[in-house]
Amino acid sequence: SVALDAPGSRGPQKMKASFKHQLSMRIDEARRVLYLDCYEYKPVCVDLGNEADPPMPTNRSLQRFEDIINPMNLKKDNEIDEEWLDSKAEPQSGEDFTRGDIVSLNYKAMVGDFLHSRSLRLR
Repeated sequence: SVALDAPGSRGPQKMKASFKHQLSMRIDEARRVLYLDCYEYKPVCVDLGNEADPPMPTNRSLQRFEDIINPMNLKKDNEIDEEWLDSKAEPQSGEDFTRGDIVSLNYKAMVGDFLHSRSLRLR
């Protein structure tokens, strides 16, 4: 939880996390700034043990991950096909994904969706 207070206020206002890592606080020593990030993420349960019909993330979730990892390659909204973003990921080479590929893609999608869900940043 985090308590915020200001001169002239009625006392500290407390923010409590509903889930682990909802509130993230870090210090940027170079800029001498304290950051508080609040995330609104609704996790989705993925059955990675279902080998007959493995869950595939959407290209939108994977694009969010790529945008975080490679911010210099960030694409503008008008450069991305919405239909492609909403479709499930497919192999580029025409071969099937391995089980390891599927697990890796799902974790990347979860990270991308979580970090994209930041709804508040206080400096």
